[in-house]
Amino acid sequence: MSASEPELVRARRLVRSHTLAAETADDVVALARDGNAFAAELYRVLCFAPGNLLFSPFSISRALAMVHLGARGETAAEMARVLGFALPRERLDAGQEALLRIVGESAGPEGRRAHELAIANGVWVATGEAPREEFVLGVRRCHGGSVEVADFRGDPEGSRRAINGWVYERTRGRITDLIPPRGIDPRERLVLANAVYFKGRWAQPFDPGRTRKLPFYTGGQSYAVPMMHQVDSFGYAEDAGVQVVEIPYRGHALSAVIVLPQEIDGLPALERELDWPMLQRWVEQVRPRSVALTLPKFKLSSQFALAERLAGMGMRKAFDPAAADLSGILGKPNDLFVDTVFPAGLCRGGRGGHRGGRGHLHRARPRATPRAHHGRRGPSFPVLPAPPGDRGAPLRGARGRSQLTTINLRRDF
Repeated sequence: MSASEPELVRARRLVRSHTLAAETADDVVALARDGNAFAAELYRVLCFAPGNLLFSPFSISRALAMVHLGARGETAAEMARVLGFALPRERLDAGQEALLRIVGESAGPEGRRAHELAIANGVWVATGEAPREEFVLGVRRCHGGSVEVADFRGDPEGSRRAINGWVYERTRGRITDLIPPRGIDPRERLVLANAVYFKGRWAQPFDPGRTRKLPFYTGGQSYAVPMMHQVDSFGYAEDAGVQVVEIPYRGHALSAVIVLPQEIDGLPALERELDWPMLQRWVEQVRPRSVALTLPKFKLSSQFALAERLAGMGMRKAFDPAAADLSGILGKPNDLFVDTVFPAGLCRGGRGGHRGGRGHLHRARPRATPRAHHGRRGPSFPVLPAPPGDRGAPLRGARGRSQLTTINLRRDF
């Protein structure tokens, strides 16, 4: 593996395992690279809020990509700049379709799954609205999504329950009430949702007999929490005051990359500087070493509104009732704007693995040691594709994560 571009090499190896045209394969690699850059930039925007932070850039990007299918003019251009969609639209659509297939197939063939990974996209259209055929085909072909009808005006609570039921099923019951009671406004015209469920087992689980209580530092205080421990060969690197360890999941197709500041109170400073080139450099430096690894058992959950943050990153017109051009959805100019973008997530990690559900909701409305790695100081947990082959004996691992992203589109009456 070349030290100058391991991330690209790893992506290309994964892409080569699928039958794709050469141009499409290069486009998938570019989408993955630019998606990572969006993830790092979004993390910098979100990280200073109090409490735990859990989000899936993939889920958020997939949900917004469905809106982008119907965006036109400067609205589409702003969305593309923020999300890292640099490809022409026709190649972008083909690349998105291929990327979804590659990620979805990373678990392996049916009956021999190394992990569980489910990705679902859904669109609910208000009764009486007729989305453009091009938009419906794009949702189905590029995003594997379904398009359903919902009576937002006549039965908003019934529509809410139906969407929440879809979310509950796709996240294996991890997210129960993404949209709260009275959370559907009768003016909604479309609701778009992406749900991601992941359940992975560490390639080498932790021994429960070695779990013991140790101090975990956060907010200037120390708490005694159960810490898992093992000594084994892992991908490891140190760089500019951080320790980085890569923990493969069973099957070695995916791995968790944990970034830990060496100073107990070093996380805020690290987050202020974090960007994708920095994270990429750390991943490039990872090499197999004997590591004494100590990690807390954890359960994280997170919900927050994203519209203002995305607008601050440069995606302004989509949220502006007077300026949004989403005419590719219903075929009506100056008709819709994005009202809310609402991610929610749950993640649990333990001795055997990692489990969780994530979701994203969008609503559209009409206009009117040096070798020891101790996870005791609020580490970050990116999940990256791993290259084929053993990167070192892994951990027992994380049990799951779910993410849901929803978008509501509205029209002003």
